[in-house]
Amino acid sequence: MRRIGVLGVVLCCLACSSNGSTLLDGPDALTTDDLAASDVIAADSPAPDAAAPEAAVDDAPAPDSAVDVTPLDDAPSVDVPSIDVPSVDDASIDVSSIDVPSIDVSTADVGPTCRSSSDCAGGAICSSLLRRCVECSSDPECPSERPVCAGGLCVVRNVCTSSRMCPGEVCDPTAQSCVRCSVDLDCDAGERCVTHSCVADTPCRSSVQCSQLGMVCDVTAGRCVDCVADLDCGAGAFCAPSGLCRRLVCVPSSAVCVDTMTTRTCDARGSLATTTPCAAGQSCLDGRCVMRVCTPGSAECVDGTLRRACRADGLGYEAPVSCLEGQSCSAGACLARVCTPGAPGGCVDATTAQVCNADGLGYGSVVCSASANAPARCVADGCALVCTTGYASCDGADTNGCEVDTRTSNSHCGGCGLACAPGQRCVGGVCGSGPIACPSSCGTDLDCNPCRTSSDPDSVRYCCLSGLCISMTGICPSTLPDGGFSDGGTSPDAETSSDGGTSPG
Repeated sequence: MRRIGVLGVVLCCLACSSNGSTLLDGPDALTTDDLAASDVIAADSPAPDAAAPEAAVDDAPAPDSAVDVTPLDDAPSVDVPSIDVPSVDDASIDVSSIDVPSIDVSTADVGPTCRSSSDCAGGAICSSLLRRCVECSSDPECPSERPVCAGGLCVVRNVCTSSRMCPGEVCDPTAQSCVRCSVDLDCDAGERCVTHSCVADTPCRSSVQCSQLGMVCDVTAGRCVDCVADLDCGAGAFCAPSGLCRRLVCVPSSAVCVDTMTTRTCDARGSLATTTPCAAGQSCLDGRCVMRVCTPGSAECVDGTLRRACRADGLGYEAPVSCLEGQSCSAGACLARVCTPGAPGGCVDATTAQVCNADGLGYGSVVCSASANAPARCVADGCALVCTTGYASCDGADTNGCEVDTRTSNSHCGGCGLACAPGQRCVGGVCGSGPIACPSSCGTDLDCNPCRTSSDPDSVRYCCLSGLCISMTGICPSTLPDGGFSDGGTSPDAETSSDGGTSPG
């Protein structure tokens, strides 16, 4: 309920009523005659409120008859009933159509005031233009979950495609978010758009007009700004073209690897980072692209049982790893063996055999070799020494072939270790006694066997040369591949017998 001052009621009634007219209707009605005899004091009305009604009285037209009004200071006090005015029910008022100006909260104090970035904690920088520590000075400085820089604070993107979606704001096409401003024209006169916030512009002719604000003068633009050079920003920041100090985006003049295939280099100011992919066959190492030494993901064998894998960057190998028992390494992989290394694997044909490879992972073909009195031969599951008839290998060595003629050897007559008794000699592989005539002519070496005597050593041979039996040391030329002499071409040592043939020497 409200109480209306008595003085205001009285004066208004005097201005519009005749002598003796009533002021109020009803049982509590007052007349001007009553008021004339009353001591009226506007106790409930403050002095400033009374001034306006008094002025209204002076300007009011004179009534038809004079009214004797007792001066206020001398009028006796009188109790005047108060007028009750009902309170307004707020819920009954439709305010949906009322145009209420929006409040820009983007410039809210999001950080403490500062004079330099040294006053700011947590990596924040001091914006003299905003006059406080800020979290950001541009959108790229904000994290992905809060990608928009508004008034120095990283905020969640209010996604938009048109300013029609942003009541009281505009849609920034770059940030793709509703913001207070995108360009200076979005702000009022005397303001400009800084980090999506409208801030007052301070004109200047020199930094003298800006120093009290902790700012410098951009004489070209004619206004106070955060900076005109990097030195105005202090450590850890650089001066952006907008005149704002921004945090360094990278370590000045540095180079780092973004990943194994990409480098990132920083300019001398720390204001620009350039990302460059490495060329084919290269990987990033210490911020530089260098040639790989191996293909990432590949592997190679160190030996038959060790393998090592190429690192993901291709610039070296991991530590070697041993294959499991029963495995061998081949082409960079550990595989189960299929045979025992060196073991025979059968014949491919009459002169070629299969032998298990050294890694045990398969077989290789081996051509059998021929030797003295033993042609190349694959027998059963591999190469074997197979002596020509009448010859044997009695020393156990395959390297010199079948070195003994068992048809004439007194020590190995008819076979290895079968020696003839004293006084006997081996003829045709049989030990016998009694003279055997040495033929005067021959067709083969066998025809000359009877020429041997018991005193002949095993190294002596009787060979048929040009139809005559000739005594020789070594192997008869007819058994050699080129038909030459076993002693390197030495003439046969022979004596002609008295009967025109040859006789033992």
